Amino acid sequence: MEEAVKPGLWRFGAVELDERLAALRVAGAAVDIDRSSYDILLALLRHAGEVVTKDELLEAVWPDATVEENNLNHNVSVLRKALGEKATGQHYIETVPRVGYRFIAAVETAKPEPGAPAEGTQPPPPPRR
Repeated sequence: MEEAVKPGLWRFGAVELDERLAALRVAGAAVDIDRSSYDILLALLRHAGEVVTKDELLEAVWPDATVEENNLNHNVSVLRKALGEKATGQHYIETVPRVGYRFIAAVETAKPEPGAPAEGTQPPPPPRR
């Protein structure tokens, strides 16, 4: 699951995640989330549109610890709340029962290069059922 991705900027809906600053903003306001939730969001963004298994997320977020699946479920719930999923009606993270999670929103990325940032838009693929 690990792949080298240059730190950059991720935008989806009214949300912006800046890897360089490890900062999350929703509708322009800074949102404070714990490191585990941040790492889960980043792993999902790096694999937007793909199912990321629970085991892959547990390994990515807690590589040297024995963590129960309930911790992952709790952190995803906290993350959804921080992103404002229920309040806005927007849906970013899809639960794939008994398997894992998939980031389903269209994601715009800007990966800064010295001199000029490169930008692109990645629409999500249709959900697989």
